[in-house]
Amino acid sequence: MDMVKRNWWMVAAAMMAGLQIVAAFDREPNEGYLDYSRSTLVLVAGLVVIAGVVVRRRSSRRVGSAMIGLGVLPSVLPIVLFWFPPALLYGALAIAVSVTAFSDAAAARKLATI
Repeated sequence: MDMVKRNWWMVAAAMMAGLQIVAAFDREPNEGYLDYSRSTLVLVAGLVVIAGVVVRRRSSRRVGSAMIGLGVLPSVLPIVLFWFPPALLYGALAIAVSVTAFSDAAAARKLATI
């Protein structure tokens, strides 16, 4: 249970990455160039989060946490839909995960320099 308390943000980031990857493929066939580039950005962000989790587990806590923080940043955008509570909560969770990931990366850097 202690591991879940310390790593809640990685579980939330992994779920967000899965949702980002699914959302990247949810588009109409005849959409314009801008929609394809948005879908590509969301897909790449989801893959960066998953790669960050793998990197954090295998080799570098600092690099993996920074990758997770960067990959979750596009998930903050739904917060502008403040009248739709699930989107607002999803955006707030993305902010919390991003801040926690970057603070974990900073703490890992501080431990590495000591």
